[in-house]
Amino acid sequence: MRVILIIVLAMPMMVFAQNPTSLVPQSARIPELVTWIDAEEQTGADGSQVTSVIDQAGVLSGIVVEGTVTLNITGDGKKEFGFSGSNSAINLGKPASLNFIPGTDEFTIMSTFGENNGTQGFLVAKASSGSNSSYGMARLSGSPGSYSSTIGSTIETFAQQSMFDEDEVWTLVVTTTQQSLYVNGLLQSSDNIGTSTVDLDVLIGARRDASNNTGTGFEFDGTIKNIGFFNKALSSSEIQAIYNDLTNPSGDTQPPTAPTLASTGQSETTADLSWSGATDNIGVTGYKIFKDGALEATLGNVSAHQVTGLTADTAYNFTATALDGAGNESAVSNTVPITTNSSGGGSSGGSVWSEANSVASYTGDVAVGTNSVPNGYKMAIDGKLITEEVKVQLSGNWPDYVFAKDYDLPSLEEIQKHIKEKGHLPNIPSAKEVEQNGFELGEMNRLLIEKIEELTLYILQLEQKNQTIEKRLNKIENK
Repeated sequence: MRVILIIVLAMPMMVFAQNPTSLVPQSARIPELVTWIDAEEQTGADGSQVTSVIDQAGVLSGIVVEGTVTLNITGDGKKEFGFSGSNSAINLGKPASLNFIPGTDEFTIMSTFGENNGTQGFLVAKASSGSNSSYGMARLSGSPGSYSSTIGSTIETFAQQSMFDEDEVWTLVVTTTQQSLYVNGLLQSSDNIGTSTVDLDVLIGARRDASNNTGTGFEFDGTIKNIGFFNKALSSSEIQAIYNDLTNPSGDTQPPTAPTLASTGQSETTADLSWSGATDNIGVTGYKIFKDGALEATLGNVSAHQVTGLTADTAYNFTATALDGAGNESAVSNTVPITTNSSGGGSSGGSVWSEANSVASYTGDVAVGTNSVPNGYKMAIDGKLITEEVKVQLSGNWPDYVFAKDYDLPSLEEIQKHIKEKGHLPNIPSAKEVEQNGFELGEMNRLLIEKIEELTLYILQLEQKNQTIEKRLNKIENK
């Protein structure tokens, strides 16, 4: 019988998937979250210009910064977007996920004021300078000032003295018939809505010119820390929970320790990175990867990442930071220099073919359907592979440890909580991690057996409970 030992390299697919980062409050990580824009994502010095913006909910891409939007850093180190009030805006485009239609769709918009709350302007708008509007929220001038929401051309003005202080969290909830304003989790006022719509971009910090969808009007001249969109009318309890997370995320102000970054290989256009050693008083929830000092990727709680889109035979310097659930960020890791492979070359040389005792041996690297083999591997296949059998030689423990008396079997309540928060089983990689890094056959089979054995224990526990209940019922019937 012929046994073939093979390592299959899964090529990463560019599939866009929702996977909120640690910057999104835990309570806001619900299926109805469609966008979360947070200034804490930005890197740079106080007053530096913001050139790119990321949706931490993982839904939108291609967000455009118009005019001059700055990164402001407050005295306590918090970051916020600064709008000059002059043709400055963050343009989210016309995504279907934000095309809320008044009278048809329910939606919620939530944001936190920054250090400078400004004097006037639209905080967010899918609205025009004319009378028609899908939705918009504005800060009106005057003292003490007021808040105005425009839903389908029906304008509701809410006067509120304290609502423009720093860190005030405002929430606009829109049903098919009503708009309601919450400040710091508490309901302030409600009114009816209109049903007009406009085909305009969604802007943070301004509104569009109705005639040609260019330029901005009634621009905001203050600072905003974050803004989130939900395609449902949040309940008062949901709003209060998110507000609590935003203002006091577990009271945690201690950043994680810096991770130790390492290179695990590279090709002509990719670099494989791994890291370890980051710790936190509550728990590490994610990582940021930097390429030559610029943010490359914000990841969940994973330990490896492949950087793509690099240039062959080019030197790069990579660093990383760790994040916790409160948004605290560690110091920068060690620097890992990587030079990508030259075009057309593999990761190592030394091609030798020999035969002895009827065994053919090749000591070089093998590339099929590609021109290079990543460091640490002997074969790379870009395409499909068929064979009668694959044997994987594992170096770790086979998961019979699950049946040990001292095994810490998580409760079903803990499993349910993890699935609700993370969207996948504990110790099992998420869909996004598999898309980015692939998976090893041996390790994945080990994890699957671990879950099967845990499931067996749960079934045995339930059977024992059923037998106990049955005995009790029999006693009752006998009596």
